[in-house]
Amino acid sequence: MQEAMGNLDLRGCVVTADALNTQKETARAIVKKAHGDYCLALKENQKTVYNEVKEYFADEKLLKETMAADGKYLKETEKKSGSIVTREYFITDDIKWFEDRKEWEKLSSIGYERKIITRTGADGTVREERYFLCSIKPNAELFSIAARRHWNIENNLHWALDIVFSEDKLRSKEKNGIHNLGLSEGVNNYVSLDFFLSRFLPTIISRKPSIYKGLWALPTPGLWNKVEG
Repeated sequence: MQEAMGNLDLRGCVVTADALNTQKETARAIVKKAHGDYCLALKENQKTVYNEVKEYFADEKLLKETMAADGKYLKETEKKSGSIVTREYFITDDIKWFEDRKEWEKLSSIGYERKIITRTGADGTVREERYFLCSIKPNAELFSIAARRHWNIENNLHWALDIVFSEDKLRSKEKNGIHNLGLSEGVNNYVSLDFFLSRFLPTIISRKPSIYKGLWALPTPGLWNKVEG
């Protein structure tokens, strides 16, 4: 990821990354090479930072102060089948207490996402918490967009790799081996999708043409000649 930043111009963009890429060098590359901003997810691979940020947001008094501050708090409620999902976003530029802040390029704020899933059945309530290091100003709306879209990518793309193609089960310890196996699975994924859609999508579209408009971005270059022809 750090090398890729040198080939991109990300002015006006916010880069999100999972905990594997939450590194000081990554933050520096995003800001210095690509001229972008970042919201980097924290987990226990950055144990000290993670615990410090987690402890900060565990203070209910500080949370109430953040909620009262203009633009630093956002709450969203979404009703799904059998459950109600409540998401709260807290972001603050109160980071003077964070001793390592100068080592994280352009670090301007820290963010906290609290997600509560209330199920209508007997399963009760599930609570999920996520923490972020950010170079953006403390704007809860922008932070919520970055956090939500990051996990959309995680859920929609990585799920297919992990579950359908069992990428998490790869046991190679060689970096080149992991890269090559992942690449080959990606090619298989691409070819399988193209074959399936080439066989069945033209029939579906002929019955309901409006579907075509929603599928124009699918990465299947061989398909559209068949559909349009």
